Amino acid sequence: MRRRANVASNRDETSDQEIVSRRNERKKHNREDSDACIHGWTNDIRLSLATSVLLLVVYVVSLHPSVPGGDSGELIVSAFELGVAHPPGYPLFTILSKIFMTIIPFRSPAWRVNLLNAVFSAAASCFLQLSVLRLTRCVGSSLMAVGLFSVSKLTWTWSVSAEVFGLNNCFVGLLMVLAVDFDLSAAEPFSLFKKLYVLAFVSGLALCNQHTIVVYVLFIGLWAVLKTFKAKKFNLFVLAKAAAFGILGLTPYLYLPLSSYLNVARWSWGDQRSLDGFITHILRQEYGTFDLGKDQQGLGFVKMMSVYGEHLQSRMCELCPWLMLIGFVASVSWFAMRRNSCSLVFCLMTSAYMSFFAWRANLDISNPLFKGVVERFWMQTDMGVAFMAAIGYHTAVRMVTEKFLGLAKISMATVFTTMGAGILIVLQLKNYSSCSQSSNLVVRDFAHTILNSMPPNAIILTKGDLPSNSLRYFHLCENVRRDLQIIDVEILTYQWSLPMLKKFYPRLNFPGDLWQLNDGLLSDGRKAFTFKTFLDANYKKYPMFACIGMQERDLSWQRSYKLWPFGVCHKVEALGRQMVPKQWGNQTGGFADKWTYTYDGFGPTTWEKVANDEMWHAKIGIPFFFYKLAEQTDSLEQKADLLAQSYELYFRAIKLNQKPSKMSHVESFPSFWHKNFALVCERLLHVEPPSGLDKIRLCKLSIYHFQQYVHLTPGDTDNDSINNAVAILKQRLDTYEKLDRVDKTIDDTVKRAEKLDELHRAMTSRQELADSIRNRPKA
Repeated sequence: MRRRANVASNRDETSDQEIVSRRNERKKHNREDSDACIHGWTNDIRLSLATSVLLLVVYVVSLHPSVPGGDSGELIVSAFELGVAHPPGYPLFTILSKIFMTIIPFRSPAWRVNLLNAVFSAAASCFLQLSVLRLTRCVGSSLMAVGLFSVSKLTWTWSVSAEVFGLNNCFVGLLMVLAVDFDLSAAEPFSLFKKLYVLAFVSGLALCNQHTIVVYVLFIGLWAVLKTFKAKKFNLFVLAKAAAFGILGLTPYLYLPLSSYLNVARWSWGDQRSLDGFITHILRQEYGTFDLGKDQQGLGFVKMMSVYGEHLQSRMCELCPWLMLIGFVASVSWFAMRRNSCSLVFCLMTSAYMSFFAWRANLDISNPLFKGVVERFWMQTDMGVAFMAAIGYHTAVRMVTEKFLGLAKISMATVFTTMGAGILIVLQLKNYSSCSQSSNLVVRDFAHTILNSMPPNAIILTKGDLPSNSLRYFHLCENVRRDLQIIDVEILTYQWSLPMLKKFYPRLNFPGDLWQLNDGLLSDGRKAFTFKTFLDANYKKYPMFACIGMQERDLSWQRSYKLWPFGVCHKVEALGRQMVPKQWGNQTGGFADKWTYTYDGFGPTTWEKVANDEMWHAKIGIPFFFYKLAEQTDSLEQKADLLAQSYELYFRAIKLNQKPSKMSHVESFPSFWHKNFALVCERLLHVEPPSGLDKIRLCKLSIYHFQQYVHLTPGDTDNDSINNAVAILKQRLDTYEKLDRVDKTIDDTVKRAEKLDELHRAMTSRQELADSIRNRPKA
């Protein structure tokens, strides 16, 4: 019995030693795996950082030097003034932009925020490459993702100017990297919990910027929770802790009520001091929570998806849809083999986001400017597409390599993928000429031209993003024309506008507490006023200008005021004031003469085209205004005066902007100038033309410019009518020329008769002299 007990004891000691030995071996193995994983992460991070630094250099070289169009001016001003941007407020972007503007002491505020956006976009590229690299262990495939996304025309364009999309792309990439790391460490429960908390915190931060990322947050969040649940270590405490970290990530939203409470910003949107105001702002209720624009109508889901498909093939790669399909199949295969599940989640969330966006995007993309607005939201989809295409590219090259080169040559897959990615990146770099904004000063010149044309202490009533945001930026951030008062009229329609902004306009008289369609007292005691009442209170104090156009919500002002063109803007004048056409034309006709940008030099989806078109319209705004007034008046004398001034200004504008001096198939100014000038010449035929102009010259000018317009715009539906008018003008010209020949014949006959008469008088005089000599008495 004692021997049996000793044997059992020895056996137990041996068993304990084996357990301890196995445990130590497992710890050693886990430590080695951990060290290998850390080493692998380090190498991958170094490679991704190197690529992103090179990409950042490219972005900086092509960086926008000043304020771009669109929302950029407003975002920069909000950060500069510590105000609140338009819904949902973008508090994280505002805070980071203010910090960046503070720590960088050189260049303009706009340039600094543009640089910050380039940094965000380079970081997004780093995260995208890292996520592909961790899953495929293939450098070439990760570079393919960079080539498809980061140097595509769309991403590049929005990486070099101040916007919130660079930061959004950065968060999308960061969530993808964290999800990949989370998936690869699923066997370690405690490490899994820590990464779940990090993922929750980053998700909260991401929601403090662009709300479209909520689709990705939901997919990745639910997947991470299910993944943790499958680890059999999940409980309510873990869920509560993850939720707490997510809420912690949302803390930048506290900036909104804090900014409203302090109310020190000369520009800010909304009043978030109350819970209702706070919720209204972050849910975008003033725009429509799930809509891009207010009171807009899109073209539908199918059309949007079709246009996006065209974008993939034209802007990224023609093979991109096929590579995506292969990537999706590979992701399903990996999920089935339990290799990883995050790649399938990325495929599903990208498809879900694009489908939801195509359904809710309520802007008419047949309008090029609206298409440009919609395209920016495609970048979030493009990042997922680039990931799937890179996976598909890796899978396809690997399969081909294995089949033709055998398993012994499998390393050649990396060589081929890297070569293909390099070729793609080189081809994408051709976008530099169209994406580089390093010399783009269009919006700056647009704003400076308007501000410098204004008389002292003028009030500018702005309408639309371009004038409102660009003028406000230069006025507040770069101190251009501090004597002016610039008011966004469309903002005055919101009830929070006057309580929040009134104190920053001490020279203006607001005749009440709220702009309404009728004057009077409201039930809560506030005083409402109409737009006419507002103009009445300030018209005699300061010169007032509307830029671009006057608001259309309240037309009460039309009972007492009218608009006179003043470059891009219009001057507000009382109805009773009479215009002296020649004097007004001389005073305002040359405001846009120094605008030297070609009229067709910008893409149809850009804000630069909007600014350029406005300036080119300003070149002929005064003569066209005179033409319209001439059409409305019944006084022949006044009509003749207005048409004469219109003719002189049109002729001057064409002469100044016509290059070469002889008109050809391609004009250096808009073709409709020909049509308008031809109409003015034709109308002058019906009145007494000004001195120096005869009807034959006017008729020839009208015919020529009508024909030139038809030649340059063959698709115009009015061309048949114009051709008929030209035929009539030619008949009229023939009549004028015949009458002119008759007049010349009569003039020649009269001149010959006068000469004969003079000769006859001379001969008579000589005869009388001779007779007087003969009849003189002899001495």
